[in-house]
Amino acid sequence: MDAEQEKMMTDVAIKLRELNEIDVLEQFLKNNVNEFIFCDKHYRVQKPNPLQKEEANKERMKRYFTMLKDPAYMFRKSLVLLYKEKNIDIDGMDREVKNLYLTENGLLKKLGNTQDPMDIEVLEKEIEAIRKQQQEMFIQKEELLKYCIEHQLDDFLKFYLVYLVLEVKDGDKWSRVYKSYEEFMASPDEILQAKAAQVFAVMIYNENL
Repeated sequence: MDAEQEKMMTDVAIKLRELNEIDVLEQFLKNNVNEFIFCDKHYRVQKPNPLQKEEANKERMKRYFTMLKDPAYMFRKSLVLLYKEKNIDIDGMDREVKNLYLTENGLLKKLGNTQDPMDIEVLEKEIEAIRKQQQEMFIQKEELLKYCIEHQLDDFLKFYLVYLVLEVKDGDKWSRVYKSYEEFMASPDEILQAKAAQVFAVMIYNENL
């Protein structure tokens, strides 16, 4: 997969997160589901074992040193400073997100202490509006920072782990979908990979609840 295809795969993952499939994700969280159907095939995403984690971390380290030698890549701190020169304040966005979080908590406390239906309706609308602002801010920041070294390494690790743990069912047996990371990267199945990455992320999140 070339740079343009890799960018497309990342964009697909971001777009899925934007659409969010809220009901599906909530169902994953409730039931700890790690299997899904895609194009009439049965897939699952397994929790990586210690050997798989070690392999993924070694590959991440190799990617890090490759990026470190390439002047085209920048660390988050340098990218934030570059954005600041163009009047884009990432730190200011972080402060705004924090303020929104504190405001939301305050509203939630008020909501828990009122029984007036009209007040409840007003508070719920205010909370919904703040959460929408937080989501929009998050997406905006993700877009701005997705090319920094830290973000690229996080994405690489996530997709490498997905390559390792994504399996397809054939009869009563499960087998790895991709035999090598090169095959994974060369595959045109960006939607399948993004879906698997989404399930994997939710599964790991649910495990840490």
